[in-house]
Amino acid sequence: RPCDECHAAWVPTTMYLVFNLAYNIFTVLVIKHGSAALSFLVATLRLPLTSMAFYSTFIMGDAAVSPQPTDFVGLAVLLVGLVVYRWGGLMQEKESSQGTPQAAVGDDTEERVVFASFVQAEPHFVRVHRPQSLARSPQRVRRDLYARLS
Repeated sequence: RPCDECHAAWVPTTMYLVFNLAYNIFTVLVIKHGSAALSFLVATLRLPLTSMAFYSTFIMGDAAVSPQPTDFVGLAVLLVGLVVYRWGGLMQEKESSQGTPQAAVGDDTEERVVFASFVQAEPHFVRVHRPQSLARSPQRVRRDLYARLS
């Protein structure tokens, strides 16, 4: 029985644990130093690259499969989509920095991010009026105190 000879089973199990731990650590690092969007873009590339790993005789041995043209077309479509996404983000940043004036220091508006639905991936930035602060400045407190004392 092949299951009785498991004396070397710790090797693939340990390799899986090490690679899974490294994958999770690098995912957290990408989110920490990049963004969640960057993490999503990296995860998008994972599927075609995993599919291409099955072509390697080093990884798969005799069970390696031959590459299909559709796999490379899928990878190309994903890469073009990621480049267009990044290019669109750069164009949007340039447009927003040129098109809208920055708020003045005393301006009573601020920008907030609004998501219309869970399906929508891109946020909308809207200007809303900032509520008046209820806190008084030290000069105002002093003036009110002197007004009451006199």
